[in-house]
Amino acid sequence: MTNELSHKRIVAVKRALPPVWYGTRRGRRTTTLVGVAALALLWANPVTCWFLAPGATARWLTLGATAVALVIYAGVFAVLIAATDGVVGLTEEDLDERQLAERRRSYALAHRVTAYMLGAAALLVGIVASAHDILEGPSVAAFTFLIAAWASHKVIPHLVACWCLSDAPPNDDE
Repeated sequence: MTNELSHKRIVAVKRALPPVWYGTRRGRRTTTLVGVAALALLWANPVTCWFLAPGATARWLTLGATAVALVIYAGVFAVLIAATDGVVGLTEEDLDERQLAERRRSYALAHRVTAYMLGAAALLVGIVASAHDILEGPSVAAFTFLIAAWASHKVIPHLVACWCLSDAPPNDDE
């Protein structure tokens, strides 16, 4: 059995989830905001480590926040995959032209969002560095910062694709 995303797995996820979570704009946007909250927990880790490390308090808060973020995002990811029909996760051979265009738009917007986030983070680090000697800070803060940046790079395209997805046109039968 392969771990790759396939159309079969997407159909199985859609059967397991209530359509209100992935089939309506409100459900998709609520799910996206919950995903942003999970990502924000990862971004809280460098701040926690900066002010509390070294010590057991920083370690347990960081591990706890990371665990909560992963549990939350596991549920969110299922909805994101169902809502977007796997546009971000499927291989290019499995997508049609419309889905490829949607994927490219999502990636372009996600890269802009990530660039702004990293720019703001660099500005914040610069401000903190001018007030304090940045090399005196705990190295675990830098490590958790890199983890949050990597997670943002991987997660934001899914969040953008789900947020920007429009509702399907109504059926003529209704």
